[in-house]
Amino acid sequence: LILLRRLVHRYNADAVVVGFLINDFYTNIPYSETKPVPPELEEVQGTVFHSRDKPQFHLLTLARRIASASDAAYVAVYLRAGGVGNYFKLPLSKDARRQVEITETLLRQMAAYCDSIGKPLVVFSLPQQFQILYPRSGRSDPGIDVAYPDRRFSQVAAAAGFDWVAARGAFVKAAEVSDRD
Repeated sequence: LILLRRLVHRYNADAVVVGFLINDFYTNIPYSETKPVPPELEEVQGTVFHSRDKPQFHLLTLARRIASASDAAYVAVYLRAGGVGNYFKLPLSKDARRQVEITETLLRQMAAYCDSIGKPLVVFSLPQQFQILYPRSGRSDPGIDVAYPDRRFSQVAAAAGFDWVAARGAFVKAAEVSDRD
């Protein structure tokens, strides 16, 4: 939302296309909690500064490297890693629910802003590797629903008047084709 407001007028685009990944949940905060960008970094495009910015070591990245030879191991590590698997575990935890609600608010604000400037908004949802590997792993953990975020946000998109394009299905099909080859 911050970048949209800052950059949209620099370009003569016919539409606004936003990429969405599940990890967008992890640090989303309400727009009202953001801090201004320091003047010396004003031109650093793609950088958003907010009150919760901290360097973070992602255990999942390390674990993924260790377990990358095995899809089943990756799935197991992902489900156990901090809160990252919580966005697929239903019912959502309190923290995951808050992040989803913040994201919904930000998406609605983006849609309203795009509408106010006469530009359609399209959000392209790219899946996490987990969302592709989990259904193929043969696991059936209670409450795990890898399609939940796309279902939820496609409803928000329909209500707010923007397009939500979920790419997970295409990635699943591509993986199936790859398995057959």
